[in-house]
Amino acid sequence: MRIRQIKPSFWEDAVIESLPDSVKLFYIGTWQLADDGGTFEWNVPEIGHALYGYQPRNRRERWVTERAAPLVGVGRLVIHECGHATVPNLLKHQRMGGTKAIAVSSAHLRCPPHSSAILRDPPRSSAILRTGKVEVEVEVEERVGGVRGGSSDDRPPLTADELAMVAMNQSILDNPKASPDAKRAARKWLMKLGVAA
Repeated sequence: MRIRQIKPSFWEDAVIESLPDSVKLFYIGTWQLADDGGTFEWNVPEIGHALYGYQPRNRRERWVTERAAPLVGVGRLVIHECGHATVPNLLKHQRMGGTKAIAVSSAHLRCPPHSSAILRDPPRSSAILRTGKVEVEVEVEERVGGVRGGSSDDRPPLTADELAMVAMNQSILDNPKASPDAKRAARKWLMKLGVAA
């Protein structure tokens, strides 16, 4: 679990406001589970234990799957078939100093494209997500192409160093205090790495 920030804009977000309080709290918990690249292992028993350790196992696992579904539906959580989950825009809303912890994000980028289907709305087809003893029917949309922005080129996945560069340069772009020169250089690096800027 990691320390994360909750900005005032979280409470002003109309999408977040429409969610039940239990889902909002679960969403904040996913930030703490995610590495600095925004990705974590989608292991319902472990997530349940980390976030609801004082609850009986069946209850906490049910809560994880029930509370993840609305977040997936509004695009605030992406669950991948390969066993990872991503919190989109985590880098945009968190200030992370020092060395980035991106082990899970790096591992996810090495997942074969055929095992990296993205589970989210709107649906393309239906699948059963097995989460310990709990099964949840979810909608599946296949990822198109490779791991770099959905392109079909033959470039290898980003390395851990490249992913760290992406995270660092994205944080420069998102920093309102960054100089125009710094933002221009960050955009250049992101384009060089094959990530849309």
